[in-house]
Amino acid sequence: MKDHHTSATDFDWTTIRRWKRYRVEIRLKISYWKDGAKVVVFGQGSDMSEGGMAAYIPAELEKGDNVDIELPLPYSTTKEPVVIKAAVRNRNGFRYGLEHTLITESVREALLRSLHALELVQE
Repeated sequence: MKDHHTSATDFDWTTIRRWKRYRVEIRLKISYWKDGAKVVVFGQGSDMSEGGMAAYIPAELEKGDNVDIELPLPYSTTKEPVVIKAAVRNRNGFRYGLEHTLITESVREALLRSLHALELVQE
């Protein structure tokens, strides 16, 4: 009899994702509030899409926590980092799934240009 259960590692998530992901290695500055104090930590971005990113962050964050992500965009024409507000959507150890919750139009346009450049070099 065939087992109809599929584990998360066996499932092809690319068929149901809203946005295509791109491999990156980006240093991130993460800011958030905990117990009334602003906390700033540095992390490493590992996947990026139009709607969010995966990141390794050495902090105890919970699903639903809001953070500010400050990062340089790959292949950007400016060296200035951008800031994107995001929410923690999932966690596996210190690897977090972050969904963009507030992004200005100018940052969104810069992000899309960056993702387009990543698509050209990764395909």
